[in-house]
Amino acid sequence: MAASDQPLSSYSDTTPHKKVITDSIDIISPDDVPIVKYFGIAGDPGRFNMMHWPGTKPYWLESTLPALTDTMAATAASDDTTLQVTDGTIYHVGDVLQISTEKVWVSSLTTNTLTVTRNFGGTQVTLASDATITRIGNARVEGAEASYDRGVSDITEAYNYTQIFQDDLRLSRTAQKLSQWGINDYFDFEAQQKLKDLLILMEKSFFHGERKAGSASTPRAFGGIETFITDNTSSLSDAALTEKDVVDLIEDCWDDGGHPNLLVCNSWVKRKINSFWEGMVRTSRDEHSGGVLISQIDTDFGTLNVLMDRWCPKDTLYALETDYIGFLEFDPFYQEMLAKTGDRINGEVVGEYTLVVKNDKAHGYITSISTSS
Repeated sequence: MAASDQPLSSYSDTTPHKKVITDSIDIISPDDVPIVKYFGIAGDPGRFNMMHWPGTKPYWLESTLPALTDTMAATAASDDTTLQVTDGTIYHVGDVLQISTEKVWVSSLTTNTLTVTRNFGGTQVTLASDATITRIGNARVEGAEASYDRGVSDITEAYNYTQIFQDDLRLSRTAQKLSQWGINDYFDFEAQQKLKDLLILMEKSFFHGERKAGSASTPRAFGGIETFITDNTSSLSDAALTEKDVVDLIEDCWDDGGHPNLLVCNSWVKRKINSFWEGMVRTSRDEHSGGVLISQIDTDFGTLNVLMDRWCPKDTLYALETDYIGFLEFDPFYQEMLAKTGDRINGEVVGEYTLVVKNDKAHGYITSISTSS
């Protein structure tokens, strides 16, 4: 056996080189893996403020602004000028607050006690202990010293793990040698089938994934979408979905500062969405097709695409802001040969990926939707 010339390079003896098959994803039907097709599998870590990448436990940075709402911690009579609140860290001298029908102005604060000017606007009333407080403005006295009351943005780290998707392939030498109708290389053909199956499992992991650190004997796994969405979630308890439910979900995300632009659902919920908006579609008189396909809806809170996914839980509807979501590629899918045993050809298809979901308040979902009414 002849030896390769030195220096050994990428052009020398290419026989053992792994074959990257990520590009083959382009020939897989969007109906099979719509989420993977929509987001792609080789996202840009930079747009997620990613730390420690590449790594098997990627982190990304998030910051949170002070809450705009709070609740009264104790009742205040209509003439009380001190108010007990639940979270004093969100307030600042000069804040204008709406509580019930009354507006008040904050003149000073200590921990969870606010000193206020009552009847800054509206109707002066007794304030209940569970009344909602909404920060609606800020008005400082001219020449006042800075008071440094309100805390700064809290920077946090969110994280996920990478997950190895792998399947193996074994063919007899004879099976590989035989000519096949329409198949130039039987091993490559079967590897493509394995890849399709792995991508479907990756798609399912988007919805069902459990975040696991793994060990020497247990696998790492990335958490799916519901691992990260903790706000704007509700259950219909097997009631029928309504148009109001859909718009309320979008509005909840919008109220929290998000701008959702994608609805993801299974076929049943997609049929419901079609029925809600099909009467609002304008057609020309030369139309001769029956049926209406709703692939996008317009709301007061933005325009959202509608993506039907057969792997999405049938009783769930997701509202997502796609700028904050993506797959990242730790190691792209490869087709590679493994050690030969017996009169066989051995190989595998393998890749390692993770899922990033930032700004959980920008997303939401509804569960337990009736799938029969």
